[in-house]
Amino acid sequence: MNQSTENIGFLIVEVKTANGAIPLEGARVYVYPIEENDAIYSLRTNSSGRTERVALEAKNKMLSLTPGNDEPFINYNVTVTAQGYYSADKSRVPVFEGVTSILPFDLIPLSEGSSPESFEPDSLGRFTVTPNTDL
Repeated sequence: MNQSTENIGFLIVEVKTANGAIPLEGARVYVYPIEENDAIYSLRTNSSGRTERVALEAKNKMLSLTPGNDEPFINYNVTVTAQGYYSADKSRVPVFEGVTSILPFDLIPLSEGSSPESFEPDSLGRFTVTPNTDL
């Protein structure tokens, strides 16, 4: 067995709204290596609000058995966007060899009166808006 098939972990991203009560179908999910701008995965959520399970490079789990070793996982950044919602990011998401992790996101709808049609996605496909703080 070679190195590329031995040290693999898995990630599923779960996107919901309304404090986790409603799954968001069609949300765009990007997975990035730490300190890189190019996504290694660009995924869409299904009707359950989940992405497909993706394989990611991980460190050998045996590293966790010896004191003084580096962290026994590799970190990734994850960004989620959906039209009509604020985008969300999670940094330093650990992926462990042989483990399937489920990463939850709870997206917040844009403010009432905001017109999602007036917003254009940025270069990564994210829909963002600065909240109105004039109350």
